[in-house]
Amino acid sequence: MGRVVRHWTGIVILLAWINLGYCDDPVLTPATLTDSGGNTANANSSIKWAPLPSFDSYKAGDIEYDSSGLAPLNNFAKSFINGAVFPLGVPWDLMEKAIDGTLMTDITANYMNYLQQFGGYGACIVIGFLFIFIFPLIGLCFCCCRCCCSNCGGKMMQHNEDVKADCKRRTFAIILFVLIAFTGAGMICVYLSNDQMSTALNNFDDVVVSNMDDLTTYASNVVKETKYIVNTNFNFTTSVITRDLDNLGYVLGIPIRTTLKTQGNLDTAISSANNLVTRVTQIAAALTTLNTTLGDVKVKAEILSSNLTTLKTDIDTAITSAGCPGAPNCPDTSGVVMGFDTNDFPDISGPLSSISSVENQNLSAIIIQASSEIENIPERVTNETRTTVSDLKTMVSNFSGEIDPLIEQVENIQDSISTNGTIADIKKQVKDMVDVGSTYDKYRWYGGVGLTSIVLLVVLLQILGLGFGTCSQNSNTRPTERGCVGTSAGKMLMASVGFVFIFSSFLMLLTTFTFMLATPLHRFICDPLTDSSLNDLDTIVDKIYKFQYGTSNGSLLGKMLFNNASIDLRVSKLLQDCQGGAAAFKALKLNNLFDVSTLTNFTKDLNIQSEVDKINIDLSTVKIMTPSLLDQLNEMKNAINVNFTKFREELGKSTTGQNMSALADQLDTLAGSCSPGCNAATQTSLRDLATRTRSIESNELANLTTALTQLGPDLNTLESTVNGTDTDVDNCINNFNISEIFVQNNGSDVVKNEAKKFADRIIGIVTSFADDALYALDNEIGKCTPIWNLYNTLFVISLCQYTVDSLNGFWFSLGWCIFFFIPSIIFSTKLAKHYRRMSQLDNDYEDDKDELQLPEVSRNGSKSPFGSNKVGHYDPSSAQSNPPPYNTDW
Repeated sequence: MGRVVRHWTGIVILLAWINLGYCDDPVLTPATLTDSGGNTANANSSIKWAPLPSFDSYKAGDIEYDSSGLAPLNNFAKSFINGAVFPLGVPWDLMEKAIDGTLMTDITANYMNYLQQFGGYGACIVIGFLFIFIFPLIGLCFCCCRCCCSNCGGKMMQHNEDVKADCKRRTFAIILFVLIAFTGAGMICVYLSNDQMSTALNNFDDVVVSNMDDLTTYASNVVKETKYIVNTNFNFTTSVITRDLDNLGYVLGIPIRTTLKTQGNLDTAISSANNLVTRVTQIAAALTTLNTTLGDVKVKAEILSSNLTTLKTDIDTAITSAGCPGAPNCPDTSGVVMGFDTNDFPDISGPLSSISSVENQNLSAIIIQASSEIENIPERVTNETRTTVSDLKTMVSNFSGEIDPLIEQVENIQDSISTNGTIADIKKQVKDMVDVGSTYDKYRWYGGVGLTSIVLLVVLLQILGLGFGTCSQNSNTRPTERGCVGTSAGKMLMASVGFVFIFSSFLMLLTTFTFMLATPLHRFICDPLTDSSLNDLDTIVDKIYKFQYGTSNGSLLGKMLFNNASIDLRVSKLLQDCQGGAAAFKALKLNNLFDVSTLTNFTKDLNIQSEVDKINIDLSTVKIMTPSLLDQLNEMKNAINVNFTKFREELGKSTTGQNMSALADQLDTLAGSCSPGCNAATQTSLRDLATRTRSIESNELANLTTALTQLGPDLNTLESTVNGTDTDVDNCINNFNISEIFVQNNGSDVVKNEAKKFADRIIGIVTSFADDALYALDNEIGKCTPIWNLYNTLFVISLCQYTVDSLNGFWFSLGWCIFFFIPSIIFSTKLAKHYRRMSQLDNDYEDDKDELQLPEVSRNGSKSPFGSNKVGHYDPSSAQSNPPPYNTDW
């Protein structure tokens, strides 16, 4: 019962020591830090930055070029210009000589080179003007030839071989149909190209407004993105740093304690001490058990000794009465005594008292108290660094003022764009210009439609003439008996020839003028602007810079943006980067305009290390091996000071000096052999003593033997339990001394090293912010897509694709129609002779006919009243025996 009470008393004392000596370890709160932007920081303060959110969208990026199906035509025209008109490309040397004023001299000296350069262009213009002047003369000659001389198909008589040449007529018809188809395609392209020019003008206002709005949106987005990075991400960075500073006991205190315990061997010392605590309980139990068994032995030995003494006295009295020692078979009673003295067993009251003292003092609590100064380092760090934490928070908060100028610079640019009125003025001017242009453009559109109508008139006359002529043909009809349908077909074909002669010069004049304007625009302006490599555009910009500043060493964009021509900012590289969505800071090399050294050199302004160095936790007075702990460990050594050899020597002795069974037998023998020397009373007494002897042997002696038997295992248990304890105690004392010396001598260095790691952790947080900010500047903030959209929509789409390509398509389509007009004149004239009614027959016509054609007969056998027309319409002339007079109209 006493052992149970002492056990629970120890537990209560242990809990009290734990409550008084130990503080709960700090916990990082919160373990994972997040913000509304999606940024997260784990327990190691490793930050995962969320992607930069999207802000306002842009309009110009949705503008696309609609070729209205004219892409093949435009490509054909471009190929013709690049291959035949200007095969040598942009004459950069000519531009330089024009700037230098040596152009005319060079033309005189090297005219052949200029012929090669501009020969195709000049030849096309010459051909155009020659056509303008010569083609009307050709038409005039053609008319005179037909009307005055009855040549050129003017004589209304057809040779017999032509009448019978159906294959030739059909071939002419097929060729003319193909020519009509090509001319019709050109006519459609003329109309679409004319319409595209109006589309370009109508869209120009929206294009400019969209791009101007995008510039405003772009400036606004840059400010928003910059503020997001600088404010939202910096605030999150501050939150992470603040969390670490508020949890300094966890972030710094626990690592200090862990390092001290690991490197200072304190864990080993505490582990060995805790093992000894378990050993104390085991030794106390073994000593208590041994002491209990030993007490039982002593009690039973005392009883046996008393009984043996009484028995010896009674036996000596009885054998004396029986005549001993002179009588035969007298027993020897000298051995009827204890074989050992219980007082000779070693005294274990001292070890038992020592182990009870150690147990009652609660070694576990003493160990906890001894190591409490180390275990409570996190709390100590928290308490002793409050000033440093406050200073660090102030420093981090003040650092935001160092990066505010970046936002101010960006906001100033936005304000300058929004308030200087430039964009609004451009939008107003463009709107006014488009309004004026639209007023006059409708007349240009009407003119284009008129030109298309001229071509359409020719095409319609030719297609109707060809259709009517084909339907009216009958190889069995005499040329002088052809109907009015065929005659109308022939007249339509000749009318188309007349309109071609009348309007072709006018059409060629417009073709030549648009050719003279559009081809240089395409080759010298749009080709460089639309080239994927944009190298020619760089050359143009370089020439402009040389013309303006008189030197080719420098960058025009560098001069315009930064007033520093030495900054190599190429237009091609800028546009290609913006097309790929590069950030403006990188694409425009804005590092020459904005100072971001605050982010890259933050360690100079944010001197965290110097503040962390102020953390000073003095561990030189830390006592781990406390006097109470040392006393208890020494007391434990005293508790195992048991003479196991002496115990075993005593246990090796006989319990009694004589064999009790043999003594009882001797007494029985003496009782039977002493007669007649002794009386009956003596014999009875001897027999009673034999019985008493046997009773002592089976009871008192047996009980003592049993107790002695139990004492041996208990002694072995105690010996095995205490075996090596003194060495373990010495090692434990040594480990505690080593830990104490290490903490006192090296504790300051451990604190400094861990403080440096903490400073690196804080610097790492700020570095992560700076790296993310710089990455955003280089790759995310202000993606200059609007710059590419401005270039692409205004120059590539509006100027080149809609305007210049439409002009090229317009002259090329007109030229195409004129080109196919020429052969159509020939085949229309030829086919008109085959379709129209002739005024007279060829002399050989009657001779060559095998038989005369009978008049057409109706199904009832009567003569057809409609003459011999294939289509069956009434033709009164066919009933006449003679053809009508020849009409001189062609």
